[in-house]
Amino acid sequence: MTISANDLKDKRAIITGASEGLGFAIANLFCKMGADVFIISRSQEKIDAAANKLQSHNTNIHTLTADMSDSKQIQHTSQQILNKWDHIDILVNNAGYAQFGPFEEISISDIQYLINLNLMSTIVTTQSLMPALIKGKASIINLSSYYAHRITPFRPGAIYTMCKAGVSALTKSLATELGPHHIRVNAIAPGMVETDHMKQRMQALSPVAHNKTMDFIGEYYPLQRMGTPEEIANAALYLASNASSWTTGLIMHVDGGAANT
Repeated sequence: MTISANDLKDKRAIITGASEGLGFAIANLFCKMGADVFIISRSQEKIDAAANKLQSHNTNIHTLTADMSDSKQIQHTSQQILNKWDHIDILVNNAGYAQFGPFEEISISDIQYLINLNLMSTIVTTQSLMPALIKGKASIINLSSYYAHRITPFRPGAIYTMCKAGVSALTKSLATELGPHHIRVNAIAPGMVETDHMKQRMQALSPVAHNKTMDFIGEYYPLQRMGTPEEIANAALYLASNASSWTTGLIMHVDGGAANT
């Protein structure tokens, strides 16, 4: 089955962490394909700017602000969505933050924040929206990471890696549990993606660190480059569409082949 230009027309999609980066790229493509979207971010200014950009697609854009590391805010936001939509066709759990560094140096508060944002947000969002997800026979798309499946000594990040491994495990477990409700649950595991945030990080590196990063990409990525947000969005579109109607429990590596090295 192929993906048509209107494959998501009038589908109801929720995308967390959608004001920029991967989340915005996914929202932009979904709107282009005709979906009605709820985009969520903790910054009112950024989410308003994102919504303005998406208006050109002439579809319905809804915005909400929430700190996705705060379970109570997630539950409140989810209830606002349920008050407006009785069913949900697509949920993209994208909110997250990568922090790397030696394990012995990370603070307890940072550990808790990373767990809350990268793992608990996916759990709480999905659980809070279950009535509408069941009614919509939804496609749930979680954002895992290459780092959950391929440990590299160059970039130590034990807590982030643990959280994303948890997302992958959650994806497989929920795919089995929610299958009888005709809900599909899959995950995308991106490698390094050239978002605006990544570009800023690269520019802030010392020449030595920058060269080490580029050497790392050359060694571990067979396609010899970082990915683009649009390439991740294309994967999300496939998993959201009827083209993947018999696909569930998949961890889709979109990483330039890095998981194979």
